[in-house]
Order: sequence, then C-alpha cells, then structure tokens
Amino acid sequence: MSQTRSFIRTNSKDQLQIIVTAISVITPGCVAAFTVVSLQIHRMMEVAGFIAATIATSGNEAINMIATLLAGFILLQLGL
Repeated sequence: MSQTRSFIRTNSKDQLQIIVTAISVITPGCVAAFTVVSLQIHRMMEVAGFIAATIATSGNEAINMIATLLAGFILLQLGL
C-alpha cells in the first residue's frame, strides 16, 4: 500500500493563520496588509499567512495593473 505525501505540509496553526489572514486583508484599507507584513518581519507569523495575504490582496490592485501594465499583469496571474 503506497502512501500519498503532500508537498505542502500545514499544521493547524498554519491553517488558522491562513484563514484569519485571508479574511482580514480582504477588508478595505491597508491596515491589515501592513499588520501582516509587520508580524512576518517580527517572526510572529509564518510564511503561509504572508502568502495568503499576498494572494488575497492581489485582487485589489488588479484594475490598476490591467490599466498600466497589461503584459506584467498577465505574467503575474500566470505565475511566471
């Protein structure tokens, strides 16, 4: 019997950070994003929460990116 191994391992603390971070940064304003960056700099938050904040806030700037840098926006959304 083979066991499937996940490439990304998260524990319950990481999962909670991802959920709380994603919910907090979708609120209007930059306070939550600045808080996430400060917490990550001071090693109070794991990288998983920081990545969740980055993904959740990328939609806020999508309109500006489409209007100014269409090629850069397409590459960013494709993950290149």
